[in-house]
Formats: sequence, structure tokens, C-alpha cells
Amino acid sequence: DFIRRCEGAAPPEPTTAPEPTAPTPPMPSPTLPPQDCVDDLNWHGKFNTIHTCDFVASNPSRRCNFESTDGIPASTACKVACDTCDNTPTSPPVTPPTGPNPTLPPVPAPTPPPVILDDDSLCEDDAAWHGKFSESHDCNWVSARTNTRCEFVSSENIPADEACPVTCGTCEEDDNGTDYEDEDEDGCADDPTWVGKFNTAHNCEFVAVMPNVRCNYEDLEQIPANEACRLTCDTCTN
Repeated sequence: DFIRRCEGAAPPEPTTAPEPTAPTPPMPSPTLPPQDCVDDLNWHGKFNTIHTCDFVASNPSRRCNFESTDGIPASTACKVACDTCDNTPTSPPVTPPTGPNPTLPPVPAPTPPPVILDDDSLCEDDAAWHGKFSESHDCNWVSARTNTRCEFVSSENIPADEACPVTCGTCEEDDNGTDYEDEDEDGCADDPTWVGKFNTAHNCEFVAVMPNVRCNYEDLEQIPANEACRLTCDTCTN
């Protein structure tokens, strides 16, 4: 320094220490989508071929609803652009335990309840029976006037009181000994041989169709129907 001063040289400038540099914080690595989550490069909207996934990515809130000509929405084809990748971790498959299957106890079959037959089921009217003069003269028709019509017969000469036992009250005795048969104790009945004088078909059953008129009919012997057909004409003496 003494020599420099003698020679008139300027003293050296003081050396300034460099300012300390702040450390740069580490940048986080970008999160990449799963390897199986990519945009479909062949997809485009149905109205324009330039409406690809890149086009959708510029406005995903609106364009992710676009569809292709095949009806595939952008949200399905452009998973990265529409942020529809499935990031849910896949659970490992559960292996069922090996070993013999547990034996379940046998389930007994249900026992059907016993069928209890009503006593009336043993005695029923014949649905096919009808009087010989009209198919409408069935057991239901007989029930309207059982005191006269239970004596009517079918074309096979089967009387109503046999074919319609429920209607005519002629069911046989039940197990308790109750007699369902209802006989006419005074022997009042229609004369099966009586016929009107103008037609042999005009018997007591024919009279019963219109008793208020036909009970005044007579036979060739001038016996009126109200005497020969006492049940039909309701002229039984009590």
C-alpha cells in the first residue's frame, strides 16, 4: 500500500460481498391422470368434426354435454378434458373362503290344513236338471214355489224333489240323525194323470206356469185343475 501511495495510484475499491440468494422452494410434481384415463382422439361432436376433446377442454362446463353421431357424450369420451376419470382405488378381489359348504337344516314342507266338508256339500242340487217343458225350469226356478214345483218331472221322469234336494228340502239324514226330508203329511199332491181336455201336454206342470189362469182348466171329465193339481193350485186342505 505504501508503494501505491508513493506512485500515486488510486486505492482499490473495497470488495462488496454478494447478497445472499433466497432458496427456491421445490415445485410439486403435477398430478398425472391414470394411465387408462385418456381422451379419445377419434371422438368429435356430431355437428362439427373440429369439436374434438381439445375443443371441449376450452369450455368443459358446457361442452362436456356434447354428443357424437353415435350418441357418446364428451364426458365419456373426453375423460381428461371433462375430469371424469375414475380415481377411486380398485379394491382387491375378495377370495371366498375355501372349505365344505355349510349344511343347512332341512326345511319341512308345510302341511296343508285338513279339508272340512260342510254337510250341505253331501247334498246338492243337480245343475243339469230341468223340467220337461222348459230348460228354464231348473232347480233355481223350482225354489220360487217349492210347494208346487218340487213335484215337476224332467223328460226322464226324474222329479224335482230328487234332482233338487237342497231346494226341495229332501236331503237324506246327516250323521246327527236330523231328517231334512219334508213330506206332505196330509198326502196332498198333484194328480200325475190329469191333463186338460184340449191338449194332453196340459198337465199340472203346465198349469203351474200360470196357475192364476190355468187352475180353472178342466179335463174331459170336467175335473178342474184346482182339484187335480192341488199342490200347483195351492188348494190343499189343512
